[in-house]
Amino acid sequence: MAQIINAIYEEGVLKPLEPLDIKEHTKVRIIMSEIVIEIPSEIAMALKIPDKEIIPVLRQELAIQLYTQQLLSFGKARQLAQLSKWEFAELLGRRGIIRHYDDQSLQEDMEFAYEK
Repeated sequence: MAQIINAIYEEGVLKPLEPLDIKEHTKVRIIMSEIVIEIPSEIAMALKIPDKEIIPVLRQELAIQLYTQQLLSFGKARQLAQLSKWEFAELLGRRGIIRHYDDQSLQEDMEFAYEK
């Protein structure tokens, strides 16, 4: 069962902010994340996406929407999508999404071109 536990890291130890209702010596798995989006299980099960592809597909869809609405730059959106510049540009092209191109994008592209 998944739980959200608020904790603080002090002196090399991760300390829960509230008492935990678990048995002594129980092994736990900690997943650190800056933002967590909870999707109800009935919605997750209704997705027409194979289980192995759910997270990558949702990351890409979120990245596309945030980029389209100009809430993320191309570079940050492709990082969210976990795609290379070429893969993300190709994905946008397949969707018919025109790339926003400003001075910052030009600078990023020039820096990337000189790296090669």
